[in-house]
Amino acid sequence: MNYFLIVGEKSGDLHASKLIRELKKIDHEAVFTYFGGDTMQAQGGTLLRHHQDLAFMGFWDVILHLRKIVSYIKECKQAIAECNPDLIIGVDYSSFNLKIAQWAASQNLLYYHYIAPKTWAWKESRLPKIKKYFKRTFCIFPFEKDYFAKFDYPVHYVGHPVVEAVKEHQVNPHFLTDNKLSNKPIIALLPGSRKQEIDRMLSFMASIAASFSSYQFVVGAVTSYPKSYEQGIKEKYPVSIVYDQTYDLLAHATAAVAKSGTVTLEAALFHVPQVTIYLTSNFNYFLLKAILPKRLTYVTPVNLIANKEVVKELLRKKETTAPRLKKELQAILGDDKEKMLEGYREVEKLLSPKSKVAHHLANLIYQSYKEDTAATANTPARSKP
Repeated sequence: MNYFLIVGEKSGDLHASKLIRELKKIDHEAVFTYFGGDTMQAQGGTLLRHHQDLAFMGFWDVILHLRKIVSYIKECKQAIAECNPDLIIGVDYSSFNLKIAQWAASQNLLYYHYIAPKTWAWKESRLPKIKKYFKRTFCIFPFEKDYFAKFDYPVHYVGHPVVEAVKEHQVNPHFLTDNKLSNKPIIALLPGSRKQEIDRMLSFMASIAASFSSYQFVVGAVTSYPKSYEQGIKEKYPVSIVYDQTYDLLAHATAAVAKSGTVTLEAALFHVPQVTIYLTSNFNYFLLKAILPKRLTYVTPVNLIANKEVVKELLRKKETTAPRLKKELQAILGDDKEKMLEGYREVEKLLSPKSKVAHHLANLIYQSYKEDTAATANTPARSKP
């Protein structure tokens, strides 16, 4: 089979790479073309556009780069037309993928989506389009299956890929010496992988390091972002930096300050107490509050899964000050630690899949493709776009 995958960020690159690995075991004739990243490329196939080019964050960032985003959508459509795949698989990155899925339907191309769009959080108005253009959706949160069922849209729950990734990780026993770190307990700083996230949050995170002299602050960085900026942070604040070793960093960390997102779930699965921040502007914060359903109290994955506050969320610039961050960090280094770890155990219990996520997903996709193509076997064959 000929597969075309669409990924818009680093985490999607990781999840898609594992899917490619498992699909190759099932489909020995598999050919992969994609908008993706380095981890996918390591599994083989043809990388057409790197996810770094597609990483836009927040309302204003999207508006400022709208022309570029439109050009990437056009480029993606053209690449699919030339590739003429048997199956298109979008991984997360739902707004971009919905545009592609809508176009794909007009070309009689089959489209599946992995990591369901978070319509339960915002843009519930998109559900009719999702039902119409996403032939199959594979979700990662346990509550999503019931949520979508209320709208007569059956989805497949496959488990969260991060659970599997953490379990599979082999911790480097020489992490400290390899990175010239001391034996002081580590506080991990996890500002994200996108340029906009790092620019917004890393300097603020590092600014409190001098107040915790008994600890060493270590930034979990990615090589895709210019080292000159991060080295400037290192010169200004008493922090160390490690590149592309987030899981080893978490395995050795005593606590963490993390950007709200998947990394908060990774920290939870490594049983690392954390404070979550986002540092959004007042405009983006009030826009977020306006579009979030009133029933949705939290934005951090750990809290969403637990349906209660397990980790502290600091979202607005107004509330995310250095004194507040220091206070919250001191709390999880002390009396609040055990309560948070108990919450983590509840989350892990809710997430643990019955089988390996990527293996289960690949089998579901392959079987679903057979069923969907068999169902349309008596219809006219689709023409090449």
